[in-house]
Amino acid sequence: MLSHYYDLNQAKKFESLFGPFYIGKNPTSLYNSYLIMQFDFSGLRTDSEESFASDFNREIEWTVYFFLSKYADILPNVEDLKAKIEDKKTGSSTLELAYLAATVTNNKIFIIIDEYDHFANDLIAMGSHAGEDVYRRMVRDFMDIYLQRSPLLPDIPYEWVWEIKYLKKSDEASLAEKKKAARVQLEKYRQSQLFSSRTDVRYLSLIFIGKDAYEIEEI
Repeated sequence: MLSHYYDLNQAKKFESLFGPFYIGKNPTSLYNSYLIMQFDFSGLRTDSEESFASDFNREIEWTVYFFLSKYADILPNVEDLKAKIEDKKTGSSTLELAYLAATVTNNKIFIIIDEYDHFANDLIAMGSHAGEDVYRRMVRDFMDIYLQRSPLLPDIPYEWVWEIKYLKKSDEASLAEKKKAARVQLEKYRQSQLFSSRTDVRYLSLIFIGKDAYEIEEI
């Protein structure tokens, strides 16, 4: 339902879907204003790094392919872009195709991710650092949380990038190591092309320790 509310392609159905409800009678300014890209990571295999990498990249490829097809009337050179998907080696490079296509048409992408924590929990539950290492290698190009300033709230002074890590209660002695790893990753984001010239972004790590404790640190 969230996708229908924000999807540019669903504008003509807005009244029939939401009209009788409060949100239909009092819509936000951003309804039906995005291109929707929706991922479902529930079926990824986690029995090995190879199978996980294959499934992860395939899910991104399929999602981007569907996204391009769905918005073929809006995005440029869709057939050429779909042909290029096969040449891409990683999920992040495939996403660049969709991002660039949306950018040149002055459209924004609304990303919805189902079951994001499903494969992460499976990998980390391997019982050693191996699972988390696999997870980090595969998704290192994706920020855990990026809170962007809303155009409706221009007076907010900062945007925020969060790095999230998980630590078993029994491994609490490794907290310093986790903090260091989080700082390293956040520094990579800060030095990236996206943020290197920005002075309005703040960087924080959030480390969950067991089920009930956590620590937050700003770098």
